[in-house]
Amino acid sequence: MGLRIDRTRMAEQVRAALTAACPGSRAEPTGSPAAGGGDLYSGIDVRWVVPDEAFTRAVAEAPDVLGTVQPVDEVRAAPGPPPGDRWLLSVRFRDVPLFWRLDLDVRAASAADGPDHGSAGALDDVLDAVRALARERPGEARGLLDRGFARLGAGDRATGRWLDDVARLARAAGGGPAFTGRVLALAAERLAAPLHAAFFEAVGRGDADGARALLARGADVEALDPRSWPLDGETALMLAASRDDVAMVRLLLAEGADVDAQPPAGWTALMRACNAGATAAARALLEAGADPDLENAEGYTAYGRTPVARTELLDLLSRRTGRP
Repeated sequence: MGLRIDRTRMAEQVRAALTAACPGSRAEPTGSPAAGGGDLYSGIDVRWVVPDEAFTRAVAEAPDVLGTVQPVDEVRAAPGPPPGDRWLLSVRFRDVPLFWRLDLDVRAASAADGPDHGSAGALDDVLDAVRALARERPGEARGLLDRGFARLGAGDRATGRWLDDVARLARAAGGGPAFTGRVLALAAERLAAPLHAAFFEAVGRGDADGARALLARGADVEALDPRSWPLDGETALMLAASRDDVAMVRLLLAEGADVDAQPPAGWTALMRACNAGATAAARALLEAGADPDLENAEGYTAYGRTPVARTELLDLLSRRTGRP
């Protein structure tokens, strides 16, 4: 499991790497983060102003510079208006959410005060539309999809069947199978967010009937809580375990929950139970086959997350692990 990557910290690292790579340059945040806004669906927008004599080299070397911050999956470049002293690089990084696309506006110093670029193209419209759906702005999503089709000269428009609309535009814009698959998975996850939010609320209040009803309506027992930071990740079983709700733990296991599921941060339901001192839930998970030796992204096992005052729980784990 990888370590948690924070978008704000990553944006700072991008700007620092760019500035260090070109003496006399400056890298500035733009867009909603620069205005003090932005949310977990926001991208990373940076304006990189470089000395005129270094402009061509800066554009050419930017992908390698960015790769020192985070491995780069794809770079697409679009020239600015004449006289050729601006480029927009749209960068997708590996192992981070698709939303965290970097739009890097590279400018020669003599063009520093020019207007901002528009969107880089139809593939960007695809991702921006998914971002709008995640923010529950269907009108904005429709407009972005329609703009994407118009860019391609396609006689097509958004229909409101969002997954189909996103897939059609991604394919028409030349997105490969891997990109299209990731975008569709992301769109499906975010469109299901209200259902899963209700499911996690039912689990959190110990409402067994409500949880069963929402599972019957299509909630995924393995879904991550849409109300939490996506790189933390928490399953419903983890939530129930942390509340020491043994009845809910057993219900979720009966519904097919993976007892050892590890979302991106690497925590398991057993780790959550132990961290909360939830002895009864920890015992139920161990009886269901939970592995007490798994480690999270920080290298801790369930034993390592157990408060020292919880002697009964520590004894239980010691008997399972052979730890003295």
